[in-house]
Amino acid sequence: MKTSLFLLPALLVVAFSAWMPPAALASDTCNNVDITLTNSTPDEIKITKLEYYDFDKGQYRTETGVFGVDGKQNLERGQSFPIANRDLEKVNDDSTQIRVTYRHRIGGDKYGSTVTDSTPTFTCRDNMSKTVVLNN
Repeated sequence: MKTSLFLLPALLVVAFSAWMPPAALASDTCNNVDITLTNSTPDEIKITKLEYYDFDKGQYRTETGVFGVDGKQNLERGQSFPIANRDLEKVNDDSTQIRVTYRHRIGGDKYGSTVTDSTPTFTCRDNMSKTVVLNN
């Protein structure tokens, strides 16, 4: 009798898993996304934030640990910055867009107001590549 009590939870898990559609059991993380940021502005820029949009939640999610020690990345005019193997949570096989916040260098070590550029909406898939062209 005790053996059957221990088997009951395991049997319920198996039965529930068989009943659930495969999409409900799949990971919602879009894995190994390669992102390239390309500076197409006429100036040096300082990138301060990289985000992607979670349409289901109606909010942007910030990617951390992407840039240097100070959390920023300078890009010369025409330069690209590759970001490899990012795992974007909550958007696998869902619509999203990537948004980059940055500032133009206006002289010396001074930078202007923040501006943003975003990709068009796309469906995130594991192992995909996406380029964000910065040109505001």
